[in-house]
Amino acid sequence: MAALLSGAEPLQPRVLERASKALIAHADACRAMERRISPAFTANLTNAQIGKG
Repeated sequence: MAALLSGAEPLQPRVLERASKALIAHADACRAMERRISPAFTANLTNAQIGKG
C-alpha cells in the first residue's frame, strides 16, 4: 500500500475502474437517501407541512 501511495508503483486501470464504480454507486445511494428524507422533495412532506392538515 505504501508503494501505491508514494507513487513507486503505478495504479492499475482495473483498480481505478472498480474504485470509480464503487464511488458512483455510493453517490447514487446517497442521492436516493436524500430524496427519501429531504423536505425539499414535496413527496416527503406531511399533510400538515403541505397545509392540508
